[in-house]
Order: sequence, then structure tokens, then C-alpha cells
Amino acid sequence: SQACKRLPLDFARDPAYFASTFNEYVQPFVRKGVPSLFADLKPLCEEGSFSRVAFGELLAGWLVSLEGAGTFPGSSEREPPSTIMWVRVLAAQYYDCCGEASKALEQINLAIRHTPTCLDLYLFKARVYKHAGDLRSAARWMDEARKMDLADRYLNTKATRYMLRADQVAQAESTIALFTKDGDTGSNLLDMQCMWYELECGASYLRISDYGRALKNFMHVEKHFNDFAEDQFDFHTYCIRKMTLRAYIGMVRLEDSMLGHKFYVTAACGIIETYMRIVNKPQADSVAAEEAGDGMSAAERKKQESKRRKAEAKAKAEADVQAKKDLDAKAPAKGKKGPPVKEKLPDEDPDGKALAQVEAPLNKAAVYMRTLLLHAPGELRVQVLACELAMARSKWLLALRALRKALGICPDDPRTHRCIVRFLHATKTNAALPKAVAKVVARQEEELGLARHRSLCMLNEAYLSRAQTNAAAQLAYAEMLALISPEAAAKARQVLLDLDLASASLAVCKEAAQLLGVDGVLADTAAAAQFRHKAHARYPHATVFGGGANDDVPGCDAADLRA
Repeated sequence: SQACKRLPLDFARDPAYFASTFNEYVQPFVRKGVPSLFADLKPLCEEGSFSRVAFGELLAGWLVSLEGAGTFPGSSEREPPSTIMWVRVLAAQYYDCCGEASKALEQINLAIRHTPTCLDLYLFKARVYKHAGDLRSAARWMDEARKMDLADRYLNTKATRYMLRADQVAQAESTIALFTKDGDTGSNLLDMQCMWYELECGASYLRISDYGRALKNFMHVEKHFNDFAEDQFDFHTYCIRKMTLRAYIGMVRLEDSMLGHKFYVTAACGIIETYMRIVNKPQADSVAAEEAGDGMSAAERKKQESKRRKAEAKAKAEADVQAKKDLDAKAPAKGKKGPPVKEKLPDEDPDGKALAQVEAPLNKAAVYMRTLLLHAPGELRVQVLACELAMARSKWLLALRALRKALGICPDDPRTHRCIVRFLHATKTNAALPKAVAKVVARQEEELGLARHRSLCMLNEAYLSRAQTNAAAQLAYAEMLALISPEAAAKARQVLLDLDLASASLAVCKEAAQLLGVDGVLADTAAAAQFRHKAHARYPHATVFGGGANDDVPGCDAADLRA
């Protein structure tokens, strides 16, 4: 059994025993060329573990021996040429897991130069670039893999997902359209309830501040779940008639927890976040309209608005007539048998502009939040978002309830700490806070941690002392220090500049750079440049820190790979 050979690697602490067991287990898979081998060995790369160091040393020894003699260390049997390629793939995945992107790219490039027709190598290279923070290069190399097998739906899906994460929405639409009927991307994906695409597409539009299209995609996911709920009614009578009671009970239980599914939770959180950004964004459209209307009298503006509305009505009428003609053309001829063509009404709001132009966005968001709190109360992101939304609506008791739930889920999470400090700071500096609400908040200060400390500054310092080596916690401390003590902004900047980036994730580094950037709460040009230089040394390929140079395989023309 393979499990009997694999399990000792998790417990071995003697270097000689670990090496012999590792060789016996891994070398046969390397000879066979198993692409998923590293997924099995990844637990051995846990940070600070003995096996992580031994893993790297063994791979380095293998490469030296295979390059020099063509054999594994201690063996006289000559290996086939493909063995060194798969060892390089394993080494690239190991370095990628350890956060050493440059070494990973060096090994994967050597593997591609060795066998440029191996499709899996381009998947691994795209993954390395994704982890390194260069999403555009990741999308480009994933697309290279897709082009090597145009009939592979999985590769098409992966390429589309990578393009969306790089915010290349138009390219992603044309890519996934290759596997949709007649190239009609939007209608076909909506009919097929392709929720992963709609979630990724909505998140991409949200990042580029296209709030209408973001809401459109997120609400498509909501529509699918509403369809699921309606479809259950057909199942009730079927189960009773066929006496499939076990399946019936399973369906009823599924309906009870369906809105707690991760797809719905992600879509609802996206809708709420989009509505909150709509409230906070500058009204660029209205400002542009006012600038365009300068020098016009009220009567001229009214006349221009009337012309615009007439033009829109005329265009809509022409579109309806054309849609009816297209429907008649697709209908079966008179007397000819065939299934009736299902009429599809044209989408009157393809860009989601009407969805984004609501009078009370926060009230719309509150409707979705009530559903999330009912069906997914155990998720920290839901409680944190509930707290932020409640504070934006000045619903202090709802925010307090969400805070208590978040404390019960993960009290030391940086997101929880941010919410606690913002809530206490907002309630203490709000002169219009009702006395009854202030009394309730005062009674809950002990649970929120303020009763054990004389001020918010001391509460913030105590949080930092509990998580001194956690880069995300230090980031939250610096951000909250700037909020409660603006005069201590220099100290907060220094905390960010002193971060140990060796243990900091790319997401933490990006957030720190945003705080020091032009629109950040700790905006400082010199500090931002210093931090970006330091972060670039840690993540040289991350585009946000100036990386992302063009990359080609040494000794191999990427344009000829598919020949």
C-alpha cells in the first residue's frame, strides 16, 4: 500500500531514515512522471518543520547527480531523460511553496527547455506567477497551455479564470465563448448556471470599479439559487409518488441550508460590498454632467435632456423590433414539426446601470445581510461585513451584535480587532449617540476588551503584544493607531517599514503599500517609496511593486510551442 510508505515521512526525524524513506516513496513517481506528486508531498513543506529543510536538500542532491551522471545518488542505474525534467518540476513546486519564486521559475524554465511540448509545465509556470503576484504573466502562460490543446474544457476554464483574476474581462469572455453555443457567452452561461464564472467576473468588475456590471453578475448567482428553491416544488410530489423518502428528506435538509452555500455567501458579500462602495465613491458621472452643461441655460439643459430621452426610447423601440424579427426568423416554418422556440426577452439593462443607480444602497445591502446572518452566521467575513454595514447605517446595536459574534468565531483575527477599535472609537466620539445605546455599549466594554485597559491606545498595544511576529496583526495595529491617535502617524509608518517581509504574505504587503500610498490613512511619499523598494526585494515579480517584466522560456520561442 502506498499509504504505508507515505505515512512515515510525516513522523520521521532522523535524517538518514527520512532520506531513505523519501527516496523509496518519491523516486518511482518521478520516473513515471506523475504531475500531482507534489500535492501529496506538500504537507512536508510546513514552515519551520524538519521535513521542509530535508526535502530541499534531497532535491538539490538529486539534481546535481542527475545532471552529472544521469543517476540518482547512490544508484548505478541510469535514468531516462524525462526523470530530470520531473525532478525539476518537483523542485519548482517546492520553491514556489517556500515563497522563492525566482528559483521556482528558474527550475520550471529549465524543464520547459528540456521538453517544450509537455503541457503540464505551462500550468505549473502560470501557478508560480500567480503566487508571485504577476497575474498578467500567469494568465499569459495559462493561455499558452490552453492553446496547446484547444479541445480541453478544463484548460479553457483555467485560462478564463486566470484572465478574470488579471482583470482581462474582454479576453476572458472571448476565451470561454469557445465552449458556448454559437459564441453567445452571456446567455449560455446564464442558462447553464455557471456560477464560478459569474463570481469571478463580478469580482473583477468590482476591482475596476464597474459597479453596475459587478452587481449584474453577483445577482445572477442569486437568481440561480432562487431557481433552485422554485424547482423543489416539482420534487415534492415526485418523491411522495415514487416513495423515495430518503432522497426527499435529504432534499428538505438541503433547502434549509442552501443559502449558506459558499457560492451564495460570496455573491451576497459581493453585492453588499458593491453597494457600500457606491455610497463612498465620488459621483464622477454627475460631476462630468455638470461640467458638460456649463454655459447652458436651464431651458437649454431641459431641451437637451428631452432629446436624450427621446433618442433612448427610439433606440429601445428599434432594438425590440429587431429582436422580434430575429425570433420570427428562428421560428419553425408553418406546418413543419419541431419544438417551439422559447422566446427570450432582451436584457433592458445589460450594463447594470439601473442596479447601480439606487436611492438607498445601504438599505438594499441590509436585505442581503439579513439573509447571510440567518444562513451563514458562523463565517467571520459575514460578521465583519455586518459590523461595517451596521456602522455605515449608524445601527450601533446591530454592529455590537456582529462584533460579539466575530469575537466568538476568531477573537485574535486582525479583521476582528479592526472592527472592535473602529466601533469603540466611533461610539466614543459620536456626540449624537443615544443615551440608551451608549449605556448598552458601556456594559459590553468588558467583553470587547476595553474594561481591562484604560484607553483604546492601550487596547491596541495589548493586541500588538499578543501577536508580535504576525505581520497581518502588526498591519492592523498600525492602521488603528493612525485612527485613534493621528499624532502618532509617524510611529505607525515606522511599524509598517519595520515589518518582517520574509514572513509576510503578498496580500499583507499590498495592503501596507495602500496605507502608505496617496489615498491611504498613512500617506507619505518617502515612506511609500521605501516600503515599495523593500517589498520589491521580497516579491520581485509582483506587478504592484514594479515587477512583471516580459518573460520567455530560455532557448525556446513561445510562439513555436504549438507547432
